[in-house]
Amino acid sequence: MVEKVKELDRNEVKTQEQANLKARQRVENKLNAMRELQGRANSGSEAEREEAQEEISGYALGVSKLIEVTIELSTGGDADGFKVYLDGEGEAVKGVFYWADWGQYAEYALTDEELSEVASFFYLEEYRELGKHDGDY
Repeated sequence: MVEKVKELDRNEVKTQEQANLKARQRVENKLNAMRELQGRANSGSEAEREEAQEEISGYALGVSKLIEVTIELSTGGDADGFKVYLDGEGEAVKGVFYWADWGQYAEYALTDEELSEVASFFYLEEYRELGKHDGDY
């Protein structure tokens, strides 16, 4: 049995640093549980393996496709641009502005209004088919 990492209680999370710690604790616990399930699926009796496989198949509540469209405004020393995320239907659902320099990286989450402006300015509706196919356009 894998030892579970003690997580901050969600009501204790008041700062971004605590939120990052909570996420780190949670991912450690999820990965440990996944490793344990995978181990059970690869060993033991046939019944135990089948049971573990059934648990694995129901482990996620859902799986969704999200396409990242990167709009590079500048590159080199320093770089910036937008990352817009399209859902499976090609609809812009989330976006960030990014800035990067040597050893530095930051993202700013776009508001819905800003996302709409960026999507309109760069004619992202023309990329609606991206959500329905794989590959570059």
